[in-house]
Amino acid sequence: FTFGIETEQTMVVQDLETGQREILGRGAWPVYSHSGHLLYATSPTSSDLWALPFSLETLRATGEVFPVAENSRDATVAADETLVYLDIFGSSGQQQLVWVDRAGKQVEEIGQPQDTIYMAALSPDGRWVAVALAESSSPDVWVWDLARGVSTRLSTAPEFDGAPVWSPGGDEVAFGSL
Repeated sequence: FTFGIETEQTMVVQDLETGQREILGRGAWPVYSHSGHLLYATSPTSSDLWALPFSLETLRATGEVFPVAENSRDATVAADETLVYLDIFGSSGQQQLVWVDRAGKQVEEIGQPQDTIYMAALSPDGRWVAVALAESSSPDVWVWDLARGVSTRLSTAPEFDGAPVWSPGGDEVAFGSL
């Protein structure tokens, strides 16, 4: 199956073997959590993160949608169900990746606040986060080692580099360049 967004900002799930599609409802940027939830924004420009209980076996919603975090976007979830998202309205006016507990309480900040952060992706083991951030006019992809607190720049092209995605083994990062 695959998750996607149609032109009308509708979340759909599709079985790749049968081609059967199920419309899940309005939403953008869905991410599956092994806790049995889809995390998503209500639209591509929304600043709130929501969760929909979801079954991989039936490819259907199993409960009612509920809010996860306000003023946030770009959720990513590690295999151990650790959730990372971008808090887009921090007190400094800059953007900041943060760890939060299950009650929604901020536990720790990741890296330094930035003027603009796009699309974070947590590695499958939860040890690294790949993120596109703009230090100049166009974003580049960086990887933060969460245990050591250091970052490595992966791209330096003048194009917009973003949408990082980890390989299943967590040893490679792919990203788009426009």
